[in-house]
Amino acid sequence: MSKEILHTGVLIVGAGPAGLGVAAALKRAGVVDMLVIDAREIGAAFRNWPRQMSLLTPSFYSNSFGLTDLNAIDPETSPADFLRTQHPEGRHYADYLQAVATHHQLPVRTGIKVTALRKEDDDFIAVTNQGEIVSRYVVWAAGQFFFPREDAFPGAHLALHSSKVEDWSTLEGDSFTVIGGYESGVDAALNLVSLGKSVRLL
Repeated sequence: MSKEILHTGVLIVGAGPAGLGVAAALKRAGVVDMLVIDAREIGAAFRNWPRQMSLLTPSFYSNSFGLTDLNAIDPETSPADFLRTQHPEGRHYADYLQAVATHHQLPVRTGIKVTALRKEDDDFIAVTNQGEIVSRYVVWAAGQFFFPREDAFPGAHLALHSSKVEDWSTLEGDSFTVIGGYESGVDAALNLVSLGKSVRLL
C-alpha cells in the first residue's frame, strides 16, 4: 500500500478469527466495501502459540442437527473437517484461517500496523505505517496475545505470560502455579502435568 490515503466502507483491524469471521459475515450479507488489515500475518497469534498448545474446545465436523463446528469462524466451514482433528494446534488453526480467507476471497492486507485512530465528522481515520485509511466503520479485532496485560495485579511482572512461552518443555523447575482458568491457563496446566510437573491452577 502506498502512502496515499485509502478509503473503505468498513475497516477491520486484525486478521484472526474475530476479524476474518466478521469479514466473512459481512460479505455474506452483501457488504463488499471493506478491508481487513493486520500488522503481522493471518492467524499470527496462533502461529506464535507455545509448540504444544492446542484448542481445548473440541471441533466436531459431524455435529447433529446441522450445528456449526464449535471452532469455526464461518458456518460453512469446519476446522475439524479441514484439519482432520478435534483439537487443532495453533499453527494448524492458522492454516484453517488462511483457507477461509482464501475461500471467501476476503480483502486482507498484512504488514499494516495501526498507530493511531481518530474521528473526523462521520469518518474514522486510521493512521498506519503505510499511510492513512479513511473508513465509515471500524471493527477492532486485534486481540490481546501480542499485548498481554502483564501488570494486571501487583507482582504480575514476576510471572511468565503464556504468550512468552515457545515450548513448555524448556521451562526449568518441577513446581508451577498457573493463574487463569480459561482455555490457555488450562492448556498450560495440562502440558506441564504431562511433563511430570506439579501444577496448581488458580
